[in-house]
Amino acid sequence: GLSPPLHITAVGADSPGKQELGISLVQRAQLRVCDSKAQSKERGELQHLFKENGAWQQQDCELGEMIKQAAAGAGGSDGNGGGGGEGWTEAMEGVISRRGVLRGVLGAASSSPLFSLFDTSGMAVQDILIAKLVAQTIDQLP
Repeated sequence: GLSPPLHITAVGADSPGKQELGISLVQRAQLRVCDSKAQSKERGELQHLFKENGAWQQQDCELGEMIKQAAAGAGGSDGNGGGGGEGWTEAMEGVISRRGVLRGVLGAASSSPLFSLFDTSGMAVQDILIAKLVAQTIDQLP
């Protein structure tokens, strides 16, 4: 079976009722990140977990929450990377590291292997910003 350390990025359950992962697998994740909790009540893998639990759990968070914590840890002022200076990269690396995630989201540090799940059901604003970043990156290529 699947065991930590493990990360799953779920991208296909983009409409109400649609599901790709078994609920027991989603429940086992020690960290569950989504685009938007409001949207995840109706779309994505977390919709089924939310319906079963009736509320979000401590290990459930939005991607934006993680980014804000990274910016705060780097001295950022706006939660969107502004004012982060040289510490921004290190903070983002901390967010995606096991200890940074657990400390920032769950409020604890852990050296045990982590099972994390990112459930993206699609947010137009993310798509636009990602496309803009890709275009800027392409423009900078030799």
